[in-house]
Amino acid sequence: MSWRPTRLEVDLEKVRNNYRAIRKHVGESVRIFGVVKGDAYNLGADKIGRVLADMGVDFFAVATGDEAISLRESGIESPILVLGPSPYGIAEEYVRLGIRAAINDKGIAKALSDASVRLQKPAYGHVKIDSGMGRIGFFPHEAADAVEEISHLPGLNLEGIFTHFAISDARDLTYTYEQHSTFVKVIGELEKRGITFSIKHCCNSGATLALPQFVMDGVRPGQLVVGMYPSKEVVRSIAIEPVFEFKTAISAIRTVPAGKKLSYGLTYETTAEERIAVIPVGYHDGYSRELSGKGTEVLIHGKRCPIVGRICMDQALVDVSVLQNPQIGDEVVLLGKQGEETITGDEIADKIGTIFTTLPNMIGKRVPRVYLNE
Repeated sequence: MSWRPTRLEVDLEKVRNNYRAIRKHVGESVRIFGVVKGDAYNLGADKIGRVLADMGVDFFAVATGDEAISLRESGIESPILVLGPSPYGIAEEYVRLGIRAAINDKGIAKALSDASVRLQKPAYGHVKIDSGMGRIGFFPHEAADAVEEISHLPGLNLEGIFTHFAISDARDLTYTYEQHSTFVKVIGELEKRGITFSIKHCCNSGATLALPQFVMDGVRPGQLVVGMYPSKEVVRSIAIEPVFEFKTAISAIRTVPAGKKLSYGLTYETTAEERIAVIPVGYHDGYSRELSGKGTEVLIHGKRCPIVGRICMDQALVDVSVLQNPQIGDEVVLLGKQGEETITGDEIADKIGTIFTTLPNMIGKRVPRVYLNE
């Protein structure tokens, strides 16, 4: 139990609804990877993962080996793909737990093969092709020879092949078409050498929305499942809604005379007598200090009320002079809906020069996650 009213509410029925919308969009025959990296965008991989498993998701993806092991320990028994590069020393754990590695170089392939031989258990990997993202994977010009070489390693099952798009959420998709063409050519070269894969995948959230013709054997719509579009430019071909709301409650109310300067740096000065509410949330909780002095508003009694002064580590100030009778304990919505008003993720993100997806990732572990509709 937390006595502090600041909380992140996660509606699991909205997760289910978003998944249903994605499923309808891509069709029944296409695998939807349950991408729950970064603790499911900081919303709780164990909870989100269990909901997705109950909905029929049979393959999960994370960013790191630690995340994969944690997900396995939470009770997820389905295959898990680690999308990022893995240290070679973790290969034995992957083989033991049935975790799939991104094969981004020959070293991890050899480590998996050696672990497979030692444990007398198959190792699985998905070959990563760098078609233009520029992070990890085999370059197109080297892929055919390299993959043919590792395909002969004992115990290693090259189950899948994938790439990642750099700007599939942009208005101009020319570069994404080029990346896809490059990826398809690499697959074709490998097939000529007799190397095939049971799972080919390239579509992240942006491509799932804008280019469903590229779905291949599976899609990886991570942020879509939790209701976040990857950009404001992307075509919104699927109707989704955010699954989380950031809330707190008024902890103190003061009447402040005109000419009074408030909070760190004394950057705000009252121009008349104002009713100021204190809310117990700050930048340690993920309510960014960069929101200070930028017209940031919260919802109280269904009305927009401005944040005044600098946001502190643990507290912030709100001018509630427009409200009839604000009380200690009244709900405050920092991000989400109250009455007919909504503070959107894009609205908050724009003020600090970021994207919606970063916001839940900023919310600290001091903020309890409250799950609705379990």
